Amino acid sequence: MSSLIKPQVYRPDIDGLRAFAVVSVVVFHAFPDMLKGGFIGVDVFFVISGYLIGGIILRDLRDGRFSFWDFYARRILRIFPALIVVLTAVLIFGWFALWPNEYSSLGKHAVSGTLFISNLLSWMESSYFDTSVRYTPLLHLWSLGIEEQFYIFFPFLIWLSFKNRILPSFVIIFLGLLSFLDNLYLFRIDARADFYSPFARLWELLAGAGLASLSQMHSDMTVRHEWNTCWFRFLRKSSPTSDGRGLDLPLALVGSCFLCAGLLLARSDKPWPGWGGVMLTLPHCAYHL
Repeated sequence: MSSLIKPQVYRPDIDGLRAFAVVSVVVFHAFPDMLKGGFIGVDVFFVISGYLIGGIILRDLRDGRFSFWDFYARRILRIFPALIVVLTAVLIFGWFALWPNEYSSLGKHAVSGTLFISNLLSWMESSYFDTSVRYTPLLHLWSLGIEEQFYIFFPFLIWLSFKNRILPSFVIIFLGLLSFLDNLYLFRIDARADFYSPFARLWELLAGAGLASLSQMHSDMTVRHEWNTCWFRFLRKSSPTSDGRGLDLPLALVGSCFLCAGLLLARSDKPWPGWGGVMLTLPHCAYHL
């Protein structure tokens, strides 16, 4: 499979995070009273996506082999086959199961999903947590809209930073801070906008991209050894002689605790993500180290 679709080195921890994200959202919608914080799986997936795709873009730019055509062609090949199947199946089923006005609404959502603007349509129509919205067949496409909107401009932005010899990490951090401030502002005045706005969600994807940029500043093993050295010095006051993986288990445990806390503490009757998103997003980045 293309390097733009999967990382070059298989990461079972990332697949585990993917499973956590998907299962938590599915359970939330199927049994909302059982897992009230399951919607946080979307936030986890945003960070994973930013880490994987952002890391590939940065790596290809540094190696001098990045191509806009190649990047967007591969995104289309990855997204559209599954999207077309889902839209076709839902529209066929809706033809027989829905009233005309309901089918008209479904068609509108199908078009917005194809154009990757479902989040903007949902922003104008209703809250993600409204009881009636839970039965919208294409509700899940709002997150795909935010993700693809991010990838429309992110490659150009990073490409421009390389051309002008500006550190991509600086651009990522600067935009991430602006996005998070917008998130906190909307958190107070408009919960619906805070949830669906692409700019208010940008910082979650940039958190993953920033971590990928940080990891590429040194080799993965160098980063591991630096963290491992600090860990051993704290515990034993001596330098480690291991392979640099001494922090893997502690970091995984910390990340798992924060993920579980998010599931238990997040509630749909409170604005999201805000500071709660930080408590979930940043610690789970520990997995990627």
